[in-house]
Amino acid sequence: MPQDISSQDSSPASSGTRRFWPQTALGWASLFLTVIAFACLAIFPIITVHYRKTYPVVDTWVMPAAAAVLLDLAAVLNVVSFWRCHDRTLLVIAAMTATLVVGAFITIFLVGEGLAGT
Repeated sequence: MPQDISSQDSSPASSGTRRFWPQTALGWASLFLTVIAFACLAIFPIITVHYRKTYPVVDTWVMPAAAAVLLDLAAVLNVVSFWRCHDRTLLVIAAMTATLVVGAFITIFLVGEGLAGT
């Protein structure tokens, strides 16, 4: 008895959509945190320029450290989502690559600046 082919969902559109958007809740959370982290990279310099004289704390290490923590946390969530939850979709892989590279660079830069005392 042949199987009903119409009940199987093998259309190219459905398989392409399944491979683009995250499939797990952790994948969505990591993607959301990645967007927030990269938005903070754009917003923090604007805040620093506008409020430098009013609030001196924004002109210190606080803003770059907050951005580094957000990026590192997003990178960890992306890696956990990729390996533990097997969420191997395009957005999770792209977010993982971006957060690992940028987060590692900013973290190494901040640690070097802290060790140098500047």
